[in-house]
Formats: sequence, C-alpha cells, structure tokens
Amino acid sequence: MKKHFLYSLMGVMLLSTFSQAQQADNDPNVIAKDGSLSKRVFKNQNPAEDKTELIDIIGTGSAAFSASNTADGSTASYKHSLKITLALSTPASVKGSYQLVFYTIYENIPYAAATEGGVVTVFYPISMYDGIKQKLDQSFAAKKKVQLKVIQKTNGYREGTLMF
Repeated sequence: MKKHFLYSLMGVMLLSTFSQAQQADNDPNVIAKDGSLSKRVFKNQNPAEDKTELIDIIGTGSAAFSASNTADGSTASYKHSLKITLALSTPASVKGSYQLVFYTIYENIPYAAATEGGVVTVFYPISMYDGIKQKLDQSFAAKKKVQLKVIQKTNGYREGTLMF
C-alpha cells in the first residue's frame, strides 16, 4: 500500500512539474527558428538593407517644444510627456531632413534613430538637451565641423551619433 501511495504521489508531482514548465510557444520573448519573435510590443520597421549615413550639419533650424498627456481620469493623467524637436540644417546637396528629438521618461520611443517620410530622426533623453544644444552652438560659432552618423541595420540595430 505504501508503494502505491508513493508512486501515486511521485506521479502527481511529475505531472504538476510538467504542467507548470515554461512553454517556448507561449513566451513572447523566445526567438523563433527564423530569427523573429513570436509576439511583439510594436511592429518594427527595419530597412531592406543595412545603411550608414554620415551627414555634415551646418546649423540648427527651428525648435519645437511640446507637452502631452492622456487625460483619462487615472493617476497617469498627471504624467506629462515633454518633447523638444530640433531641426538640423544640412548642405543643399543633402537630400532629406534631419532632426533631433529630446524626450522625457514618460515617452515610449522604440528606436534610437528612425526614418519616416524622408525625415531622419535621432532620439536623445531630454536631460541631454542643454549640453548638446550648447555644444552645437559653440561648434557652429567656431566654424568647427559637426557630423551626424545614423546607422540602421536589417536586424533592428539603430544608432544616432553626433560628432563634434
């Protein structure tokens, strides 16, 4: 009788262990065999081929300061997102537009750099705005070279680098 009870207890424990084991099909962060994730938080848009742009910046254009929130009656309504968009001036021979966007912690920015509608945007935390703006103004006043390097790869890697 003790043997049957012991075997029954072990069987129940094994079944509970197997039923609670993590299933790869159910985990949204498991990489599938084809290299894609089975479930994603946002629809990614990767370029068809790896591209690296190195653009000379000759000045800054207009700046736009915006604040936004979602007033839905919850405590999250009191969290405002602040964003500063700084247009960059490029030589006439460069096609497209370039801008820097500085965002707060309440923003959900999926990319470090993105191209949308012919506008290349590089994202930085808002805490870096004063330092970057000051460095840009100093470089332009001293006639120093300023470049923007934007890397976008097919595997999702993004990078935006200001070089002074």
